[in-house]
Amino acid sequence: MSARRAMEEAPALFGPVGPRPRGGEGQNGALGNSVGVFEAPRQGTVVVVTAVGGAEGSRGAAAALSCAGSGVETAALLVDVGGRAPRPTLIASASAHRLEERLAARLPTLRPAARGEVCHLAVGADADGLAATGTAVTVARGGLAVVHVAPEYLQSLLDVPEAPRLDAALAAIKKMADGRLCSTVPMQFAVKEALLGDRSHQPIFRAELKARATLTVESLSAMPGMSCVMPTAGFYVMPQVQLPPGRTDEDYVLGLLRATGVLCVYGSGFGMRPEDGSFRIVFLAPLDELTAIYRLMADFTTQYLAKG
Repeated sequence: MSARRAMEEAPALFGPVGPRPRGGEGQNGALGNSVGVFEAPRQGTVVVVTAVGGAEGSRGAAAALSCAGSGVETAALLVDVGGRAPRPTLIASASAHRLEERLAARLPTLRPAARGEVCHLAVGADADGLAATGTAVTVARGGLAVVHVAPEYLQSLLDVPEAPRLDAALAAIKKMADGRLCSTVPMQFAVKEALLGDRSHQPIFRAELKARATLTVESLSAMPGMSCVMPTAGFYVMPQVQLPPGRTDEDYVLGLLRATGVLCVYGSGFGMRPEDGSFRIVFLAPLDELTAIYRLMADFTTQYLAKG
């Protein structure tokens, strides 16, 4: 999806997005008279750009996005949280200069800079900087506002006292992190070959996978307090163990790991209730290894449930 299309499809309404300082003017020049939150503009587009893991280029991506969303009549705003103060350029549009003047009037201690069709502003990576960001976004009057937050500052800003949780931003960041852990790009290249290439190996593969699934379900179902549904496809199952009161799926999985070295994934990591006792097992290992693993699990589960 192009940057311009993403901006056109973004929601037009915004709610509270961060704290503002208590009384008067903050260190970054933001105005406020009570503890609370600043209000983002009710019309316009605000985009937050950051990075996860060791990814690089988020600052450049934010600059490119602001350039893509700017125009001769309406300048875009680029706010760099924790960045260096920008330098103005000789060539800038009239709308960028007007936005620069409005920002300078509202944030007198900061130095906005008109650069091309974008007005660039750097703020501190603290509560005052977040409040100044809100003021700047409001001054942009409905145009595109791109806020860049370097990854090293992101968590500290989310932890600011009395700030509402940025649930949508956190969910997006989690998806980005998940994508880095399990990238889909290699699989995208493999899809064509899987659909159009040689399939002679598939019957053997399905038979071996079914044998592992059958062994897994039968072994787990024979354990005390354990239930498991036979998978119709895939290479994993999600069994449930009847946990003693007060115990969670994480307690069971970590106990199993420490006692036997067998690693599963607890179901609450997938959004299930911790008290339901769900966990995930991948059964791609050879049959003899799976048999030994399930013996260890059976012994541990019997002892775990007996302790209560």
